[in-house]
Amino acid sequence: MRERFPLDLTGQISIPDTWNAVHGGLADVYLGVMGDKKVAVKRLRIRKINKNEDWEESNERRLRREMHVWAALKHPNISEFLGYMTSPDEYPAMISIWYQRGTVPEYLDSEKLPVSERLELAQEICNGVQYLHNLKIIHGDLKPVRGSSYGSSYSFLHRVISLLNDTGAARLCDFGLVRLADWEGPAGMTTTSSYTGTERYKAPELFVSPENRRPVATFEGDIYSLGCVMLEVIERIYPFGRFTKMGELQHAIIGGYPPAQRKEANNALLDMTEYMWNLLEACWGEPFDRPKVDVIVDALETFQGAIEASHEG
Repeated sequence: MRERFPLDLTGQISIPDTWNAVHGGLADVYLGVMGDKKVAVKRLRIRKINKNEDWEESNERRLRREMHVWAALKHPNISEFLGYMTSPDEYPAMISIWYQRGTVPEYLDSEKLPVSERLELAQEICNGVQYLHNLKIIHGDLKPVRGSSYGSSYSFLHRVISLLNDTGAARLCDFGLVRLADWEGPAGMTTTSSYTGTERYKAPELFVSPENRRPVATFEGDIYSLGCVMLEVIERIYPFGRFTKMGELQHAIIGGYPPAQRKEANNALLDMTEYMWNLLEACWGEPFDRPKVDVIVDALETFQGAIEASHEG
C-alpha cells in the first residue's frame, strides 16, 4: 500500500444543520458543504475531555490508521476520502463524498432490482474487497448498513450515481476496523485491540472465547462476512433471520449454524442457484477452507454470464 497523507480541510467545511445527523456506535455523520460540493462529515461523538490518556491515545491511533489507509485507496468501488478537519477539544473529523442514494438495503427495497442488477451490485462489492485484499488490507466490518438514507463515510455500502454517466456503483466505506497484514511501515498503523465487528456478519472464530481471548480481523473473516452480504444482496435473505429471540444470534453463530439454509433459497439465479449456494456455504465453512476473493469474483462473473445467456435464449 502506497502511503498518502490525508489533506487538512480545516476551515473549508461548513455544517448547515448540526442537529441533523446519522448516529453510529461511536460517531455521528453530518451533511457538510465544501465550496459548491456536498460532503459527509464523520465525527466521533466523544470529546477529548476524558483526561484518560490511554483512552485518548487509542482513539487517536485508530483515527490516524483509518484516515491514512482510506487516503491511500483509489478504486471505483471504494468511497472517495477527501481529508479531515479539526476543532478544539474534538478528535479530527473525516470528510468524504456525500452519496445521495443511501445504503444498499434501502436501494434494493425501493428499486426492486432484477437479479441481473443485484448480481452486478454483488460483483462491485467483491471487486472492492478484492482490491483491498490485493493490498493486504483486511476491512474487518463488511456489512450493508440499515436505517439511514444518508450517503456517508459511516455506511459500509452505498448505491451511488456516477457524475459521469449516471450509472450505479457500490462503494465500500468505513475503515475503522481495518487491519494491515504484513505491515512494515511506520508505527501506529497496526492494532493491538481485540476485534469487535458486527455480530450478525462476524465469523464464529472471531468471537472472544477461552481459546481465543484476543481475536484479530482476518482475510477469512472478511470472506465469511462477504458471503453474508452476497446472501442479502442476491437472494434477498437476511442473515440469521430465523433467529429472533434475544441471545439466540450469538449462540447460533458460535455454535456453527450457517447464516441461512438452502431450503430458504429464493432461486434467484435459476439454474445457477445450486452453484451459488455452494459458493455461499464455502464462504461460511472452516476458515482455511474458505475461498479467496479472486475465486468469488470469477464465480460471480460466471453466474452473470449464465443469467445473460438465459435472457438471450
